[in-house]
Amino acid sequence: DVDAAGERSVVRFAQVHGALRVADRSVTVTLDDAGRVTRVLNDASPLVDVRPATITAQDARRLASARVLGVDAPGAVVSQPRKVVFAEGGHGVEGFLVLVARGPAQVVEVRVDGHDGQVFGLRDTVLR
Repeated sequence: DVDAAGERSVVRFAQVHGALRVADRSVTVTLDDAGRVTRVLNDASPLVDVRPATITAQDARRLASARVLGVDAPGAVVSQPRKVVFAEGGHGVEGFLVLVARGPAQVVEVRVDGHDGQVFGLRDTVLR
């Protein structure tokens, strides 16, 4: 992901584990107009182990919809659940990010632990 703003550019590198993106972990590099590195932010770190998902994307969709709306409403899911790795320290778990529409202009990102099926995070988001 690259953003150019005036005299600087910002390049973001997502951390991955296997083929899956690690949620909320990345390296961000800021470059000046001559291409010199002026800043590096690193919140990526190695994962020692990752617990595999035991639920499906369809299960995650149902769990997320029920958590946000109180009922399973397939039409409220904005996009297919995206499989990712959630990490804490050096440990991770495969899981799903699910976008659920709570209303015409309100979308909630729901984090579902793919190993035990627990919904552990809700975050209002803006779609671009």
